[in-house]
Amino acid sequence: MTTERDSRHTERCPSWCEGEHDTQLEGDETRHQSRATWFPIITLHRRHRADGPHRRDAVAEQMGVLTVRYVGDRETWIAVTTEDRQLELTPESAARLRDALSDLLPPLMP
Repeated sequence: MTTERDSRHTERCPSWCEGEHDTQLEGDETRHQSRATWFPIITLHRRHRADGPHRRDAVAEQMGVLTVRYVGDRETWIAVTTEDRQLELTPESAARLRDALSDLLPPLMP
């Protein structure tokens, strides 16, 4: 982790940044990022078939959550990511998601 300035940019890294800026490509995708917290999940994958019934398969994968801010931007995002998808939410939206899940889950848990 470094709070030093990236050699290609003049802004300081936020205290939570653990990104390796020297390995990132130059441009709009250069970002500060926290350490990701990874955990196992099961997701439902749907496959639409033209020649027959649709398929639904439960698939085990890893999900990560981390904090992201693109260099030069003021907005900070909460990224929810898997190997092939990423959703970036404002902290306020992430809090609303947390609250909605807190309401939804209790009746489903044994």
